[in-house]
Amino acid sequence: MKQKYFILLGVLLASSASKAQTFSDNFDSYKSGDNLAATSATWETWSSPNGGADDVKVSSAKAKSGSNSLCFQSTATNGGPIDLVLPFGGVKNTGTFSLKMAMNVDETNATLMTGSADLAAGKVAFGVNCVTCHKADGSGDVGPNLTDKNWIYGYDIKEVFATIKLGRPNGMPTHDALLNPIQIQQVASYVLSLKEVANGKPAQGDNIKK
Repeated sequence: MKQKYFILLGVLLASSASKAQTFSDNFDSYKSGDNLAATSATWETWSSPNGGADDVKVSSAKAKSGSNSLCFQSTATNGGPIDLVLPFGGVKNTGTFSLKMAMNVDETNATLMTGSADLAAGKVAFGVNCVTCHKADGSGDVGPNLTDKNWIYGYDIKEVFATIKLGRPNGMPTHDALLNPIQIQQVASYVLSLKEVANGKPAQGDNIKK
């Protein structure tokens, strides 16, 4: 499975009770097309020389603020080949570490998530946002049955993502202000994992899932 993520703006923070260490980087200080680790005095790669297969390119595509972003592209199911490292000067085994970033996942590139953690997160978000219309088991109430083979607006992961994010006519509300793109992807993936429920709401829609 090929996945692509654009990291739009990142601020890294490492802290402990006695000492805090903060790092931030302005990707607009680099040129689009630069290999980050090969250009930067702080970033490194895990195994290959800086500028090699592990390095990540600065990109002008999909920038959220300023003009640049980082593009991480995985061509393997277990991740990689990009493997970027930010050394903090030794092992850190106390305190907290946080990463703030925006990930460019939308209805044009959403992918089906099958990991148990993602499906569990999708189930939780579904329970908070969707059960009023679709019931806890997805069998449908005010909204359509999500467990049968009939779909009104399509059953591809990108189509389900778009339905959740943007809403649809006849009552489906938008959720882009309630859920971030990763959460929408998790909910869409959870919905597509649901098994058909007996005696659910009668089927609606002419798009038949094969």
